[in-house]
Amino acid sequence: MQNKTKLFKTAICIITTLILIFGTIPCGAVLSDESNAPTFTNLVVFMKFSDEDEFINNTYADTTVRNILDNTYNKSVYNVADYFKTVSGGKMNMQTLYLFDNNNSLTLSKPRGYYAEKDDQNPYGYESGEENSRMYELQTDWANTISNAITNGNKPKDIEENQYNFADLDRNRDGKIDLITVIYKNTTQNISVGWNSPLWDYHSYSNMISVQEGVNTYQSGEYLQLTCNYENVNGLVLYRGEDNLPILPTGKICHETMHALGLKDLYRSNQTSAVYYMSLMAKHLTPIGQYISVKERESLGWLDNNQIKTIDKNGTYTLYPASAQNEVVAYKRDLSNGKTLYLEYRQFDDNGNKYDTKNKKLYSCNTGDLIKGVTLKSGLICYLANTGVRFPSNINTTGANWNMQVVSNGQYSTMSDCAVGDGEELYIGNDIFVYVTNMSADKLEFEISGIAETTPTPTLTPSPIPSHTPTATPRPTHTTSPTATPTITPTTSPTATPHPTPTITPTTSSTATPHPTPTITPTATPTATPKPTSNPTATPTESPTLIPTSTPKPTPRPTAQPISSPTATTNPTITPATSPTATMCPTASPTHDINCNIEGNNISVKLTNSTSVGIILISEFNSDGRLLRCTTHSPQENISVSLLSETHTVKVMWWNSLNNLVPITDSKTVTR
Repeated sequence: MQNKTKLFKTAICIITTLILIFGTIPCGAVLSDESNAPTFTNLVVFMKFSDEDEFINNTYADTTVRNILDNTYNKSVYNVADYFKTVSGGKMNMQTLYLFDNNNSLTLSKPRGYYAEKDDQNPYGYESGEENSRMYELQTDWANTISNAITNGNKPKDIEENQYNFADLDRNRDGKIDLITVIYKNTTQNISVGWNSPLWDYHSYSNMISVQEGVNTYQSGEYLQLTCNYENVNGLVLYRGEDNLPILPTGKICHETMHALGLKDLYRSNQTSAVYYMSLMAKHLTPIGQYISVKERESLGWLDNNQIKTIDKNGTYTLYPASAQNEVVAYKRDLSNGKTLYLEYRQFDDNGNKYDTKNKKLYSCNTGDLIKGVTLKSGLICYLANTGVRFPSNINTTGANWNMQVVSNGQYSTMSDCAVGDGEELYIGNDIFVYVTNMSADKLEFEISGIAETTPTPTLTPSPIPSHTPTATPRPTHTTSPTATPTITPTTSPTATPHPTPTITPTTSSTATPHPTPTITPTATPTATPKPTSNPTATPTESPTLIPTSTPKPTPRPTAQPISSPTATTNPTITPATSPTATMCPTASPTHDINCNIEGNNISVKLTNSTSVGIILISEFNSDGRLLRCTTHSPQENISVSLLSETHTVKVMWWNSLNNLVPITDSKTVTR
């Protein structure tokens, strides 16, 4: 009896502590091991277009679509959450929840063909020049649809229909929903889906959704748009691991999710790459993605100081495999040519981790055959990345000007034989050579020569991305002001109808009582139009053919398991917000003007005779005139935006509204 009393008191202390720290805990939640507690939540929303039937209960391989997705994200031996936990060394515990509309998918207001090119088969499509505005309309459509579903009392759930609070979508307590993934119904409609078109798979940023729960506000931010296929003319395109759970290919999903964390594409728009199979962000191995590079893991804050060291002199060094914990898995060295050398030990044979190894126990649901992996050479991988650039991108590079590349003596453009093996030597450049003296399943030893020990102190490790582990301070009240520096590449020509913010009486979040069902406020000033930040990697074949390059060798080249299920809370009655009719504003007037000034990495915009009317559109272009990003802002008197590193020219426009793209005054263009 005494032991039971002590256990009861301990449980009360734990629950009380959680309430003091977070303001509340999910109703009915069972406390989980801290190492398995989610640090990042992905909200999946199934969407169908107005001309389509329900699909999430359709079955493939004797499994419903909703369960196939949950196997893919949460349950299977190769699930997405496990990938991120493994690659991050346990620093990212991802949980995927779902938003249903009365346990069904959500329905958009327009047919699918409206968002595709117009042709004889698709009379509802868009004409030339309308692509960007249709892309924005689609973003607005699903944002409004999600907002309406929440207003009608729907809350996040896991696949077993256990209900969660909206606070669970913001694990790092920054007032932003960690990630929204919109998944459209698979279709057999004969419509065109081209690169960068509205229906393309991509990642971007939007703050159109705002959720009020108690005294806290949660706003949308990073999002993915995906269309998943479950079969084609040849049969099922699903896979099974040893657990026999049907899953989708995870490579593309993990690649796009990495974009939401900040990583960039390491390939070019023509699909060439100087990194290729050495990183998921260059070319993912299908159907299961491989590790990202050690440079990218460092940039995300996934390596501790004892795992990555700086080379400061010639000598012999020891590396442990990429998946090793509490061991040195990487070395780096700043070079005099503006590059930083990164070295890591990758194993792609039977000794490799479950995501790098060629021999995965993965089978086709269509044929039952074991999937044959791509043959890659194990050994020392040598990267060159631009010094001081946290997230390098190769998407706009040309010729030999790669922002990140693998240095190799190999013969194949896929970098499948780029590793330096036992007894092999590689010339890095800048008079630096590396020589592998010993390689085993446990470690790799190498010698490095040519290091000028009098060179300046190497640059510091880039600051890691803030951890998605909840802090120990009470959750603050968040505002709905949009973030000024989203990492995206959006489009122009937005169209959206502003909605008013409904008046509410918030409840406090200092007790464990259930939260009221949130009031939704779709914002009228989305941060950006949904232009993809990257060109999603084209789906490769299961065993790509390795094509030799014509370059002679050696040529030196610079180069969760979810937390225990909570029970449902009681939803109070909600009165949905109504949308006002958009008002027309006068056209250009001499009493309004825009003044712009670029200082360093920021642009400041000052509006003359600023009113609450209209929308400010700030578009950033690189030196070649390519649109990098487009952000929208309310017409405040003073606006400040942090520019992307590649930004060369900025165009600022003051429009009447997102429904009527009439200029209130002349646009202004400034050059960095």
